[in-house]
Amino acid sequence: MEQYLQAVEEGELPLSPGADGDLSPESPPHPVLDQRQQDRQLLQDLGLLKPAMDRPVLVPVDPETAAAQQERRATQELARAAALRDRWQPLTTAYRSARAWHDETSLARYVEDKEAIGQALQLRLSEPLKLLRTMQPGAPRPPELLKGSIAQELEMRRRGVQRQILYEDRQRHHAPTGHYVRTVTAAGVEVRTVPVLPWDRLFIFDDLVMYPKDGNNDIAVFNREPSVVSFMNRLFEAHWQRAAPFEEQPEELELTAEQRYAVRLLVGGMSVENIAARMGVAVRTVNRLLAEARKALGVHAPAELGWVLRGKFPHGLPADW
Repeated sequence: MEQYLQAVEEGELPLSPGADGDLSPESPPHPVLDQRQQDRQLLQDLGLLKPAMDRPVLVPVDPETAAAQQERRATQELARAAALRDRWQPLTTAYRSARAWHDETSLARYVEDKEAIGQALQLRLSEPLKLLRTMQPGAPRPPELLKGSIAQELEMRRRGVQRQILYEDRQRHHAPTGHYVRTVTAAGVEVRTVPVLPWDRLFIFDDLVMYPKDGNNDIAVFNREPSVVSFMNRLFEAHWQRAAPFEEQPEELELTAEQRYAVRLLVGGMSVENIAARMGVAVRTVNRLLAEARKALGVHAPAELGWVLRGKFPHGLPADW
């Protein structure tokens, strides 16, 4: 508001910040002047500055007058937005039809395309809600996605939404997930983990469940059938009761010396065949040892062993490995 106060004091401002300076049209861009021009344009958009009628300068406007103008514009925009839902109904029908949405009277509908699925989820999240439960197995979500989800989780808690999240144990070794969980649990979100979850994603709202169609993450089923919602809640509850709170470390099976040695060699870059030769055992024995180690560590794929162990032992593997 510095430029507005300057206009009040001097009675006017030039149309552009550099108009009365030494810059020529050929001068290179000037960051300070560019910012002042943006600020000056914002003041015009807010109605606090306006062009004079008789000369090429900007003059200040009474803030009360500017505020009243903004109120009128906001009222007009709200009325226009309210009318859009009815005017766009044919477009909504075409959009949903193209993505295999059922009509509004159907208890189950299918939404195709991840962008459309995300929009449908956001629409339900914006409606009144008492409880939201989610199962999120698989690999950790990208850090930027986790960071962007924090604000939404906190906003739901402010609305009084009860929130329960189930992860697999391997998520405990992902630092961005740990930061996300610590932030949202401080606001009252409950997060627990189990060794394995039954399928990819599950959202349970008060009277609606969302899950992938036949394991295809590009098609989601939004189902309001009461028996399905009840079954999914019982399924979630069964896993929830045997899950460990995220901040508590679940009990792990202790690895044998052979299992630890095989894992150390694998993480060090050695192939299974070379590990077998080093240990003097058959390849199938090495595969068995590694499979047992993955189960004990809550890891599904050999490639995940490295980052899981880095999360458990950030300063390197212990000497007894």
